[in-house]
Amino acid sequence: MNRQIVYIGVITKEGQPLDLQDFRSNKEISMSFVVYSCLDIVERKIKELAETREYSQNYLGYLGPALLGEGDYALYGWVSFTGVKFIVVILENYEQRNDEKIKAFLQNIENLYQRTMSNPFYSSQDFSSSSFLKKLQKQISNL
Repeated sequence: MNRQIVYIGVITKEGQPLDLQDFRSNKEISMSFVVYSCLDIVERKIKELAETREYSQNYLGYLGPALLGEGDYALYGWVSFTGVKFIVVILENYEQRNDEKIKAFLQNIENLYQRTMSNPFYSSQDFSSSSFLKKLQKQISNL
């Protein structure tokens, strides 16, 4: 698949960043701003899911575009049952958009997050450790 993950944000229920990973070589434009700007959309989608009582649906789907000077990006979201938000920014290829693969990818990222948090020796630096980043890169290469 010709898809490129450029940024992953893991945000707490309170809106604090747990992990912000930028995978681009050109980092002139801050993707954290793009991720934080879509949190209102995420909150609206979570509220809509609560109103329809679809509590089992974690995948928020396509959140919208981010049109930056270096390319068109698409934002996708996932929310855990504890309210942790996972936002993925992908360099968009409109011909090859595949929600099922993105959904599976986000679910795998949540599973990686859960395994990290469940470790009895967990520390807040675990998300920046080389071990975590290698596992994250492996998930990205599987997309």
